[in-house]
Amino acid sequence: MKKTALSNYEFTKWAELWYKDCSIKSRLLQKYRPFICPFKDLLELIPDDVDSMLDVGCGNGFFSLLALQYNKISNATGIDLNSNSISNAKKAFATQKMHISGTAKFISSEAELFTNSTKFDAIVMIDVLHHVPSIEVISFVERYVKLLADNGTLIIKDMGVNSWWRKAANQLHDLVIAREWIHHIPPTQLVEMLKKSELCLSKDKYFEWNTYWYEHYAFTYSKKA
Repeated sequence: MKKTALSNYEFTKWAELWYKDCSIKSRLLQKYRPFICPFKDLLELIPDDVDSMLDVGCGNGFFSLLALQYNKISNATGIDLNSNSISNAKKAFATQKMHISGTAKFISSEAELFTNSTKFDAIVMIDVLHHVPSIEVISFVERYVKLLADNGTLIIKDMGVNSWWRKAANQLHDLVIAREWIHHIPPTQLVEMLKKSELCLSKDKYFEWNTYWYEHYAFTYSKKA
């Protein structure tokens, strides 16, 4: 895949263009999200040989569209249960596809996703698991890992817990934006949960970042053939 320098400021320009037909709130959230969520670093975690990617909890589809724009993938599928977000993602791709050769599909129905035998080279879950009840995390991940191709890559990114005030700031953020009181999953707990599961995964790398008052961590896993 082509290597291109990544810039948060450039990401905001794409957001302004792609989401120009969406609501003011949606436009602003996408424009400034790269300064909160480390998209630039997460894009670098996608292996060079990835063709297809499933974006679980894709929201307005911004990460998938960035992965297409910077030639990290050729085919994106995004799923989110919020139909308004999926509508925004489709509008954004309708603008973007005039300038790229890749393809994207955004859906809000799990049934549509699981009724075919499609396998993906990479699956990403960005800021998703803290919205899932802790007792359901493994079953949630397992459900989607079944769609990961052998030797494929799973990228899980979530919010850190090392600092109480950063943790509180993120909970307040989601309470205001998503109207939901979230429950963080410590990275050590997530690793143990996945280790005890029956998923054929091997942990590759671990990353941590801070952006303003937000704390992030990410794991990359490989699915054993």
